[in-house]
Amino acid sequence: MSDEKLDNLRDLLETFMDPSKARQAAEEIREGERILRQNPAPEPSLELVLKIKAKGYRNCANADVPVSGENMQWRLLLQRQCSVSSLLLD
Repeated sequence: MSDEKLDNLRDLLETFMDPSKARQAAEEIREGERILRQNPAPEPSLELVLKIKAKGYRNCANADVPVSGENMQWRLLLQRQCSVSSLLLD
């Protein structure tokens, strides 16, 4: 994290906590970012990616079944998620 970004983060945190705690929190976040950069997560296996895709498609299979009332909100959310998922997973 650049010094400018650290200063901006510290300024933001100071709106929620006292300045000394904000400085400490900003430094801890900076250190966390450094640790994450030095230890990247491994790439998922092809098998895992295929399982995730299959699960997403199974959830979307029922997205077009008609419903009414309170369930309509959830169905619309699922349809929207499935539309986005199909773009990302294909």
